[in-house]
Amino acid sequence: MNLKINNIKILIETEFFGRQSNLVKTLNIDYSYFNQIMNNHKSPSSKKICEKIIEYCKKHNIDFKKYIEF
Repeated sequence: MNLKINNIKILIETEFFGRQSNLVKTLNIDYSYFNQIMNNHKSPSSKKICEKIIEYCKKHNIDFKKYIEF
């Protein structure tokens, strides 16, 4: 599983008022690590973060396939 970074950025803009920190708090993930992924310093294949995105999407009736590639 990999995060679709560009689509995650759109999710942050539309659902989290453009604040990456709001997403991180909601998903209860490490800000620094997530920031490195978003800035292409780390691989977007974090299983934990992918699972958190899927969980969030299911809870809010959002198609998680927009944000995760398999």
